[in-house]
Amino acid sequence: MPFLPFSYCYYFIHAVIKQVYCKKIPIENIYVDNIRAVNLNLDKEYNVSMRTNGIGLPNFLSGWARLNNGNKALVYLTDRNNVLLMPTKDYILMFSMEDTNDFIEKIKSVL
Repeated sequence: MPFLPFSYCYYFIHAVIKQVYCKKIPIENIYVDNIRAVNLNLDKEYNVSMRTNGIGLPNFLSGWARLNNGNKALVYLTDRNNVLLMPTKDYILMFSMEDTNDFIEKIKSVL
């Protein structure tokens, strides 16, 4: 079996994740006032306690999980220090991003 360069593997995994875990969230289901930035190294209640369906690699976690506080979450994590926490009607959406505060300001101004 020939060896595929990392970039091909990354794009293949990304395509699979996008198809399996992509969700459309109605705006009315987002609790805009509760969107905030968290640092998972400090806010232990939002750490993933169990991955229920997803992919976990070093410095990468994607999929459905149960958090330490018991909530169900859809997570896309690469950096535990800069995580956006977006509560919705049915679950919490958490994803890593560089400038969480700027994103929060922009989304609150639009919604």
